[in-house]
Amino acid sequence: MELRALRAKARAIEPSVRIGKFGATHTTIEEIKRQLKARKLVKIKLLKNAPVEDVKALGAELAVKTAAQLVDVVGRVVVLYTEG
Repeated sequence: MELRALRAKARAIEPSVRIGKFGATHTTIEEIKRQLKARKLVKIKLLKNAPVEDVKALGAELAVKTAAQLVDVVGRVVVLYTEG
């Protein structure tokens, strides 16, 4: 799917995964993988207490760990997409 269309589609959905004070744990990554498999497009919210310096870097790291494509990073929200 085209990146622009994915960004537009992502605006309409609510964050389904929240990352808090423990950061991106193994359990969190497994949950993102499960949701990517079910939904294809997942919105992740980084809470204020999440230990994150660079949200874009975390988004790229999550994309690699979940074998997904980084669609967008806006503020403390990351959007990932997968074909399969």
